[in-house]
Amino acid sequence: MASAAPTRALASPPIDTRDRSTSINEDESKITGVEVVASYNWVDSENAVMLVPGVPPTWSPPSETPQLEPDQGWRWIDQNAHRSPKAPIEPLIRAVLRQHPDYDFTNTNLISDRQPLSCLLKFAAGDSKAFSFSVQVVGNIVIFTRKGSKTREFVGPETYAGFRKDFEKKYTKYPAAFQSSTSHHRILSYKLGALRILLRCGADACLAPQAPLTTNSGVGKPPTEPLQETSDNITVQGGGSEVPQSDIVELATRVDKRGFPDYAITKFPELWLAQTPNFITALSSATVSSKQAVYCRSVFTPDNISIRKSADDVAQWEKNNTELISKFLKVLAATLETARDEPAKGDRLLVVSREEGDNEIHIIPDTGAVKLPEDLSKHLMAKQ
Repeated sequence: MASAAPTRALASPPIDTRDRSTSINEDESKITGVEVVASYNWVDSENAVMLVPGVPPTWSPPSETPQLEPDQGWRWIDQNAHRSPKAPIEPLIRAVLRQHPDYDFTNTNLISDRQPLSCLLKFAAGDSKAFSFSVQVVGNIVIFTRKGSKTREFVGPETYAGFRKDFEKKYTKYPAAFQSSTSHHRILSYKLGALRILLRCGADACLAPQAPLTTNSGVGKPPTEPLQETSDNITVQGGGSEVPQSDIVELATRVDKRGFPDYAITKFPELWLAQTPNFITALSSATVSSKQAVYCRSVFTPDNISIRKSADDVAQWEKNNTELISKFLKVLAATLETARDEPAKGDRLLVVSREEGDNEIHIIPDTGAVKLPEDLSKHLMAKQ
């Protein structure tokens, strides 16, 4: 009988706020050098089809306030894992190489989805929730990938799950040539502390473009570049133009006003990680009137929709939370160091996990984990 895999444990490092030697200065806790490296859309198709560069839907509120349909049927949790099950991080690398065939990964320390970094940031802040994510080490580069038990879920008519799906349908619009899109994903490069990070995050929408677009095809024009098949049966197709990060929006809908200011504040760390400069919050009419409650829950009037320039909020949050960011960077650095030190031949495949209420993060080998195709691993290793 095979012996159980050894467990490596990382305890949350204590931070004494009275000891300035355990902290970092304000400049070291800032995210700097933000660049949009690539983007892509998933297309509604039985086969996995990516449009690169991708185009987010534009914020386009209707002239008359509609009554929304409640969320029902299938809704996505993780399209990347669903459409690229053999290697959910593969679309990120494919998109980067599609837009920059000679992209140099040499200075990249970490390639990650936003969700694993969010888990570590919450852990550093004292959150008690359980989490797990997958890790692959390719040479000196560590890859964090979101890990979940399911990639989508079914909402039946007996379940109330809000109105987010129909809100997006009624209040945002994809360009005509991208109507079949089901999501938009962006790959950012930035520096945090001593780390150069390549981050993938979803984007809900964009404001009407305020700056010139950067590619020749133009947003909304039909794709014209030839198709490219990849090893995971993903079709990569030419897309539109890159939308400036300054126009990107995150959406939040709520049907309960109680605690909403606190809820908005809890979103700042997520906006910080994704460097999202605009935050649209929508409260249903049920929060201001108890009459016809069922109807009011499904109506979001203009006076209850706020477009918030969140860049200033995020910058202030960053300035006010240097101690938390210091602890987060220590947790992140310890996780990366342990992953790199894990003895293995070739690519190392690991799982980072934390049980509910546990004060330790556990890093264990994951022999059944998915991994990047060989051609992409070679790209990452090319100049190391």
